Amino acid sequence: MNPDTLRHAVTEAGIVPILMAGNADPETAVALADGLVAAGARVIEVLFRSSAAPGVLADIRKRHPGLLLAAGTILDATGAARAVAAGADFMVSPGLSPALHAAAQGAGLPLVPGVNTASEVQHARELGYLVQKFYPAWDHGHLRLPEFAVIYPDVSFLVTGGIESDSVTAFARHRNVAAVGGTWMLGSAAAAAALAADLDRFRAARAEPGAGHAY
Repeated sequence: MNPDTLRHAVTEAGIVPILMAGNADPETAVALADGLVAAGARVIEVLFRSSAAPGVLADIRKRHPGLLLAAGTILDATGAARAVAAGADFMVSPGLSPALHAAAQGAGLPLVPGVNTASEVQHARELGYLVQKFYPAWDHGHLRLPEFAVIYPDVSFLVTGGIESDSVTAFARHRNVAAVGGTWMLGSAAAAAALAADLDRFRAARAEPGAGHAY
Protein backbone atom coordinates (compact mmCIF):
# COMPACT_ATOMS: atom_id res chain seq x y z
CA MET A 1 0.00 0.00 0.00
CA ASN A 2 1.49 3.35 -1.02
CA PRO A 3 1.00 6.62 0.94
CA ASP A 4 -1.66 7.98 -1.42
CA THR A 5 -3.70 4.78 -1.17
CA LEU A 6 -3.40 4.88 2.61
CA ARG A 7 -4.54 8.50 2.81
CA HIS A 8 -7.50 7.81 0.55
CA ALA A 9 -8.52 4.76 2.58
CA VAL A 10 -8.30 6.57 5.93
CA THR A 11 -10.19 9.55 4.53
CA GLU A 12 -12.94 7.33 3.17
CA ALA A 13 -13.19 5.58 6.55
CA GLY A 14 -13.92 8.80 8.44
CA ILE A 15 -13.92 7.07 11.83
CA VAL A 16 -11.37 4.42 12.84
CA PRO A 17 -12.45 2.29 15.83
CA ILE A 18 -9.49 1.38 18.05
CA LEU A 19 -9.97 -2.15 19.31
CA MET A 20 -8.46 -3.31 22.60
CA ALA A 21 -7.52 -6.98 22.23
CA GLY A 22 -6.93 -8.40 25.70
CA ASN A 23 -5.54 -11.82 26.53
CA ALA A 24 -8.53 -12.77 28.68
CA ASP A 25 -11.22 -12.79 26.00
CA PRO A 26 -9.98 -12.35 22.42
CA GLU A 27 -13.24 -13.75 21.05
CA THR A 28 -15.08 -10.68 22.36
CA ALA A 29 -12.77 -8.39 20.38
CA VAL A 30 -13.47 -10.33 17.18
CA ALA A 31 -17.22 -10.20 17.84
CA LEU A 32 -17.04 -6.44 18.38
CA ALA A 33 -15.27 -6.12 15.05
CA ASP A 34 -18.19 -7.93 13.41
CA GLY A 35 -20.57 -5.33 14.82
CA LEU A 36 -18.36 -2.43 13.77
CA VAL A 37 -18.15 -3.69 10.21
CA ALA A 38 -21.93 -4.12 10.12
CA ALA A 39 -22.26 -0.48 11.26
CA GLY A 40 -20.04 0.76 8.44
CA ALA A 41 -16.43 0.63 9.69
CA ARG A 42 -13.95 0.44 6.83
CA VAL A 43 -10.77 0.59 8.90
CA ILE A 44 -10.14 -0.87 12.37
CA GLU A 45 -7.00 -0.43 14.46
CA VAL A 46 -6.09 -3.32 16.76
CA LEU A 47 -3.82 -2.23 19.59
CA PHE A 48 -0.78 -4.49 19.85
CA ARG A 49 -0.55 -4.25 23.63
CA SER A 50 -1.14 -7.92 24.41
CA SER A 51 0.09 -11.26 23.17
CA ALA A 52 -3.43 -11.98 21.87
CA ALA A 53 -3.54 -8.93 19.57
CA PRO A 54 -1.84 -10.44 16.49
CA GLY A 55 -4.19 -13.42 16.59
CA VAL A 56 -7.22 -11.15 16.94
CA LEU A 57 -6.13 -9.12 13.91
CA ALA A 58 -5.56 -12.31 11.90
CA ASP A 59 -9.00 -13.65 12.89
CA ILE A 60 -10.70 -10.40 11.88
CA ARG A 61 -8.86 -10.56 8.55
CA LYS A 62 -10.29 -14.03 7.88
CA ARG A 63 -13.84 -12.90 8.67
CA HIS A 64 -13.62 -9.57 6.84
CA PRO A 65 -11.06 -9.80 4.02
CA GLY A 66 -12.08 -6.43 2.56
CA LEU A 67 -11.51 -4.54 5.82
CA LEU A 68 -8.38 -2.41 6.23
CA LEU A 69 -6.62 -3.41 9.45
CA ALA A 70 -4.01 -1.40 11.34
CA ALA A 71 -1.67 -2.68 14.01
CA GLY A 72 -1.57 -0.01 16.71
CA THR A 73 0.98 0.98 19.36
CA ILE A 74 3.89 -0.18 17.21
CA LEU A 75 7.03 1.08 18.92
CA ASP A 76 9.97 -0.83 17.46
CA ALA A 77 11.21 -3.52 15.08
CA THR A 78 9.70 -6.30 17.18
CA GLY A 79 6.27 -4.71 16.96
CA ALA A 80 6.66 -4.14 13.23
CA ALA A 81 7.54 -7.81 12.72
CA ARG A 82 4.46 -8.87 14.69
CA ALA A 83 2.30 -6.57 12.54
CA VAL A 84 3.64 -8.09 9.34
CA ALA A 85 3.18 -11.64 10.61
CA ALA A 86 -0.41 -10.93 11.63
CA GLY A 87 -1.31 -9.56 8.19
CA ALA A 88 -1.77 -5.88 9.07
CA ASP A 89 -2.25 -3.42 6.22
CA PHE A 90 -0.46 -0.60 8.01
CA MET A 91 0.93 0.39 11.40
CA VAL A 92 0.12 3.19 13.83
CA SER A 93 2.40 4.53 16.55
CA PRO A 94 1.96 7.14 19.29
CA GLY A 95 5.29 8.68 18.28
CA LEU A 96 8.24 8.51 15.90
CA SER A 97 11.92 7.75 16.35
CA PRO A 98 14.84 6.93 14.02
CA ALA A 99 14.65 3.29 15.11
CA LEU A 100 10.92 3.07 14.42
CA HIS A 101 11.32 4.73 11.02
CA ALA A 102 14.01 2.20 10.12
CA ALA A 103 11.79 -0.66 11.33
CA ALA A 104 8.89 0.56 9.21
CA GLN A 105 11.12 0.83 6.16
CA GLY A 106 12.41 -2.67 6.75
CA ALA A 107 8.95 -4.11 7.32
CA GLY A 108 7.57 -2.65 4.11
CA LEU A 109 4.32 -1.58 5.81
CA PRO A 110 3.07 2.01 5.82
CA LEU A 111 3.39 3.73 9.18
CA VAL A 112 1.17 6.46 10.60
CA PRO A 113 3.48 8.08 13.19
CA GLY A 114 2.23 10.01 16.18
CA VAL A 115 2.82 13.78 16.38
CA ASN A 116 1.60 16.67 18.49
CA THR A 117 3.88 19.66 17.87
CA ALA A 118 5.00 21.57 14.78
CA SER A 119 8.53 20.18 15.09
CA GLU A 120 7.19 16.62 15.17
CA VAL A 121 4.90 17.21 12.18
CA GLN A 122 7.75 18.76 10.20
CA HIS A 123 10.19 15.96 11.04
CA ALA A 124 7.68 13.27 10.06
CA ARG A 125 6.85 15.15 6.86
CA GLU A 126 10.54 15.35 5.91
CA LEU A 127 10.69 11.55 6.22
CA GLY A 128 7.77 11.23 3.81
CA TYR A 129 4.88 10.68 6.24
CA LEU A 130 1.94 12.66 4.88
CA VAL A 131 -0.63 10.80 6.98
CA GLN A 132 0.15 11.36 10.64
CA LYS A 133 -1.55 10.53 13.92
CA PHE A 134 -2.36 13.69 15.88
CA TYR A 135 -2.18 12.45 19.46
CA PRO A 136 -3.47 13.21 21.99
CA ALA A 137 -6.34 15.23 20.54
CA TRP A 138 -7.41 16.73 23.86
CA ASP A 139 -4.03 18.51 24.09
CA HIS A 140 -4.98 21.75 22.29
CA GLY A 141 -6.15 19.85 19.20
CA HIS A 142 -8.62 22.51 18.06
CA LEU A 143 -5.94 25.17 18.35
CA ARG A 144 -3.09 23.35 16.61
CA LEU A 145 -4.87 21.62 13.74
CA PRO A 146 -5.94 24.84 11.95
CA GLU A 147 -2.38 26.16 12.25
CA PHE A 148 -0.97 22.93 10.84
CA ALA A 149 -3.42 23.13 7.91
CA VAL A 150 -1.90 26.46 6.90
CA ILE A 151 1.75 25.53 7.42
CA TYR A 152 1.63 21.89 6.23
CA PRO A 153 -1.23 21.77 3.69
CA ASP A 154 -0.09 18.40 2.32
CA VAL A 155 -0.30 16.60 5.69
CA SER A 156 -3.49 14.82 6.79
CA PHE A 157 -4.19 13.62 10.30
CA LEU A 158 -5.79 10.63 11.96
CA VAL A 159 -6.85 12.30 15.20
CA THR A 160 -7.01 10.18 18.37
CA GLY A 161 -6.75 10.52 22.12
CA GLY A 162 -9.73 11.78 24.08
CA ILE A 163 -12.18 11.62 21.15
CA GLU A 164 -15.79 10.91 22.10
CA SER A 165 -18.98 10.67 20.10
CA ASP A 166 -19.85 14.28 21.03
CA SER A 167 -16.55 15.59 19.58
CA VAL A 168 -16.76 13.85 16.20
CA THR A 169 -18.49 16.74 14.42
CA ALA A 170 -16.08 19.39 15.70
CA PHE A 171 -12.98 17.51 14.57
CA ALA A 172 -14.54 16.62 11.21
CA ARG A 173 -14.71 20.33 10.36
CA HIS A 174 -10.93 20.73 10.42
CA ARG A 175 -9.83 20.62 6.79
CA ASN A 176 -6.70 18.55 7.49
CA VAL A 177 -8.44 15.81 9.49
CA ALA A 178 -8.72 12.67 7.39
CA ALA A 179 -10.38 10.66 10.16
CA VAL A 180 -10.85 10.42 13.90
CA GLY A 181 -10.17 7.34 15.96
CA GLY A 182 -11.20 6.13 19.37
CA THR A 183 -12.72 3.49 21.60
CA TRP A 184 -16.03 5.13 22.53
CA MET A 185 -18.02 2.72 20.34
CA LEU A 186 -16.60 -0.42 21.96
CA GLY A 187 -18.49 -0.58 25.24
CA SER A 188 -21.21 -2.90 23.95
CA ALA A 189 -22.85 -4.30 20.84
CA ALA A 190 -25.30 -1.40 20.95
CA ALA A 191 -22.46 1.13 21.09
CA ALA A 192 -20.80 -0.55 18.12
CA ALA A 193 -24.04 -0.34 16.15
CA ALA A 194 -24.27 3.38 16.99
CA LEU A 195 -21.11 3.94 14.95
CA ALA A 196 -23.35 4.28 11.90
CA ALA A 197 -24.88 7.49 13.30
CA ASP A 198 -21.45 8.88 14.19
CA LEU A 199 -20.26 8.19 10.65
CA ASP A 200 -23.25 10.06 9.24
CA ARG A 201 -22.50 13.06 11.47
CA PHE A 202 -18.80 13.02 10.59
CA ARG A 203 -19.47 12.97 6.84
CA ALA A 204 -22.16 15.64 7.09
CA ALA A 205 -19.80 17.96 8.99
CA ARG A 206 -16.99 17.34 6.54
CA ALA A 207 -19.31 18.29 3.66
CA GLU A 208 -20.20 21.67 5.19
CA PRO A 209 -18.87 24.82 3.46
CA GLY A 210 -15.40 25.60 4.78
CA ALA A 211 -14.78 22.07 5.96
CA GLY A 212 -12.89 19.35 4.13
CA HIS A 213 -9.24 18.68 3.47
CA ALA A 214 -6.11 20.60 2.81
CA TYR A 215 -5.20 18.62 -0.29
